[in-house]
Amino acid sequence: MEERIRKIKVGDTAPDFTLKDQDGNDFKLGLSVDPVPSKKAWAENIGIKRVPLLSDFWPHGDVAKLYDIFRDKNGFSERANMLIDDKGRIVFFKTYPLSQLPDIEEIIAAAQGR
Repeated sequence: MEERIRKIKVGDTAPDFTLKDQDGNDFKLGLSVDPVPSKKAWAENIGIKRVPLLSDFWPHGDVAKLYDIFRDKNGFSERANMLIDDKGRIVFFKTYPLSQLPDIEEIIAAAQGR
């Protein structure tokens, strides 16, 4: 994997955008390049009901590019998770090897401020 210097880091103000969540509702901030039906299926599978999972599917990867996690060569984003607080600041940002599923417990702990 090519080394890249990340422009976005914890503590930064998140670039502003609007995307659709897993239920098709417009929401400001957050992202995934997976389509809305995939987000909905994943949310239902792991029991997420109140946390919006946003889709950056079309125009494909535009928001992921703002966060410097889109892989132009491959046509998809890095496997990454980020949490943005209600003030629009990034409080958690981590990329993972493509072969590794993110640790959901790590993300939950970060969301709970642990």
